[in-house]
Amino acid sequence: MSFARLPATLLLTLALLLAACQPPATATPAPPTQAVPTPSSPEATPTLLSGDPSWALVKDPTTGVGFAVPCWWQVTLPAAEGAVRTISVANYDQAFFKANSERGVWKGGQAPEGVISFDLTLATLEDESASDEAAARQWLESDIQAVESVQPAALGRYPALQVQLRSTVNSEVSTVYAVRAAPRWLALFAITPQSSFSSADIQLILASLALDDSLPVLLPTIPADPPLPGVSPFCAQ
Repeated sequence: MSFARLPATLLLTLALLLAACQPPATATPAPPTQAVPTPSSPEATPTLLSGDPSWALVKDPTTGVGFAVPCWWQVTLPAAEGAVRTISVANYDQAFFKANSERGVWKGGQAPEGVISFDLTLATLEDESASDEAAARQWLESDIQAVESVQPAALGRYPALQVQLRSTVNSEVSTVYAVRAAPRWLALFAITPQSSFSSADIQLILASLALDDSLPVLLPTIPADPPLPGVSPFCAQ
């Protein structure tokens, strides 16, 4: 489907973030002096481009989806194959959660300042011919939430849909970003708090995102923001 032209400020922001993910240019080796047979071109495969050591690669082996995260963030991959696969990511560890929660809930019912978590869900579509909006509505509309609006947006390098949902239980409004990852896959990105979508780390994560093997995963070349107080900055090398 076609999308409306994105605002110039958003395009500039995305361009700057993608530029931060590019590796330095390397010199091209001189061609051989003798003619050699030309081999057949190999099929394109994703390439992990080197970046700042504060970033690590996340890769779902089933779908091939990959992206970068600060190396002290916690990532939970789905354990088994299925029609729906959710990769859950948070910028805190269990020790931080234990120290700031009671009976499995944040103290005071609210997460500490700076806490970020997001889910990237890959859902299988029954009808591959469905439009992106129809596919998003198929997965997001339910008895407990209704789709209020659908607008064109961007998620890293991908054109996306910004879907605004309203709870039928308490009228709470939330936003999900939907991207057609492949004819049979729909990627759904939901972040908490929603204001953290514009944070530097989240925008760099999205700039690195590769939803299939046609694009490389780009590790950012600038350092990630420091960890939350009480979260270990250790990165396994």
